[in-house]
Amino acid sequence: MALGEQSELKVLSYNILREGEFNTSASDLELRLNHPWKKVGVEARRYKVIKYIANSGASVVNLQEAEYLTQRDHLKNSVSLKEHWRMIEHNTDAARAWQQRPTIMYDTRKLENNPNDPTQAGVRKLGTNARNNPMFLQWARFLDKKSQTHFYVFNTHLPSNASSTADVMNVERDRQMAVVINRINEIVVDPNDPVILTGDFNSANSSAAILRAKSAGLRDAHDVPGIPISGKGLKTNPGFTVPTTKGNRLDRVFFKENSRLTITSYTTDVTEWLGSDHLPVYATFTLNPQ
Repeated sequence: MALGEQSELKVLSYNILREGEFNTSASDLELRLNHPWKKVGVEARRYKVIKYIANSGASVVNLQEAEYLTQRDHLKNSVSLKEHWRMIEHNTDAARAWQQRPTIMYDTRKLENNPNDPTQAGVRKLGTNARNNPMFLQWARFLDKKSQTHFYVFNTHLPSNASSTADVMNVERDRQMAVVINRINEIVVDPNDPVILTGDFNSANSSAAILRAKSAGLRDAHDVPGIPISGKGLKTNPGFTVPTTKGNRLDRVFFKENSRLTITSYTTDVTEWLGSDHLPVYATFTLNPQ
């Protein structure tokens, strides 16, 4: 007999753009001097990201490019978030891991997690990007308090084409996606537990990495027929240009269909400029009692 009741689960994925540390190449120096977020200022960007998370209504917020000891500390200690939100951290990674490592936050009013239990949370290195920075998969198993249903959330950031060729990085992204899929299969021991995978995949619809995810039984929430979809087909890295145009969706929410998890809507949020060169994307689900 089910002990809980149906519950809404909103999962947000957002590449918030790291705050600094460019290389000294000519192109990076130009970016450092002229990039719009430099003109707006770091403090304004932080405020916008924190405000957006606090007002999102999400249960889980999966971030990419949240820098260690800068953006992460501001998020954890902000007045708007510190009372009810927790960040799942693993501080044993390589020294440079801050630059690209994904970060999971959750609302403690809605969810429970024990990050000290290795069966409840973890991180796995996938490989490196073209600049030899490590790329990671982070995961957590949550208990939704209302439905009393357990579910898994995975969050990652696959490498971009920066400092390399598209062909080379397409192969590397596909290789890293294979590691992601294998890790999901290793971790999720109960096939009835819902699975959600989010991230900045830096991959087009027809890429090997995305096709691999779909062939493994993961559905792209953006492409589910019959549900409300806001911002359909929009490019998710418009480079601070809003409204954006249609194009490659680098940021995605995947999920595995399950009797305990039903998707109800999907959104690419273009309501305002939010302090990053990426747009937030989120999927809303119904969790059914176990």
